[in-house]
Amino acid sequence: MMPTIPAILCLAATALAGCANGAVEATPAVSSESPAMPNDLQSIVAAAKQDAVARGAPAQAITVQSAQRVTWRDGSLGCPEPQMQYTQALVPGWRVILRVGDATYDYHATINGHLILCPRERATDPIADESA
Repeated sequence: MMPTIPAILCLAATALAGCANGAVEATPAVSSESPAMPNDLQSIVAAAKQDAVARGAPAQAITVQSAQRVTWRDGSLGCPEPQMQYTQALVPGWRVILRVGDATYDYHATINGHLILCPRERATDPIADESA
């Protein structure tokens, strides 16, 4: 039983390190323009723009429609996939909406920088920020 705990801790540390290093789902490695741990809005916006460019959006055509700190209702980060189960806990994070021409890119992120592009048909709104 003892060897399992270190193995689990090692896997957890590896997974967290991937998130902390600005890992973006299905994207090439993070460029030097974003820091190792994107934990502020500017870094999250830079990572979202980088992902949009990797998906074919021309960098000069990207505008930020909105960018804000939010609280997601659960582990789906406001982008639940059918038949999936998610942690039922509030998740602090970010929402960045980019516009490229008529296209909208809706990015949802955790506070430590795990970033996903959420298709419009799956996107749900975060909890309203009551401090604003």
